[in-house]
Amino acid sequence: MSTSSTTTEALESQPSAPVPGRSIQPRMRDRSHPGEMLREFVFGPRGLSVTEAAARLQMSRVALSRVLNERAGISADLAVRLEMAGESTARFWMALQSSYEIDKALERGQPDIAPLGPLSEDYWERLDRDEPVEFMPLPAK
Repeated sequence: MSTSSTTTEALESQPSAPVPGRSIQPRMRDRSHPGEMLREFVFGPRGLSVTEAAARLQMSRVALSRVLNERAGISADLAVRLEMAGESTARFWMALQSSYEIDKALERGQPDIAPLGPLSEDYWERLDRDEPVEFMPLPAK
């Protein structure tokens, strides 16, 4: 067997995108809640109490305590404040939170989802002509 056919077979055996009917698996390692990271790697080494950290971040002690005790996630506001306080970037904290939530959603399991179907030919033709594409309004609730 040639090297190129072996490489092709290896690539074909690994899906590159979700396929309808195939489940998406959570990461193998249990992802830590971002609040644990804040507690263990940001506030703990500095000896900051929840009260002191909350005061420096201009937020309530209760709200910060909920994050640190993994009962609430990191909000966009907290992420921005952490960046302003010199702790990485807001996008870093939001990415941690998002990854954590996706893994938890996958662990809970999801129902079988049907594909949404292809986009209409008219849509692609309008894009090719650089015409504005109007989106269908969502039904009123």
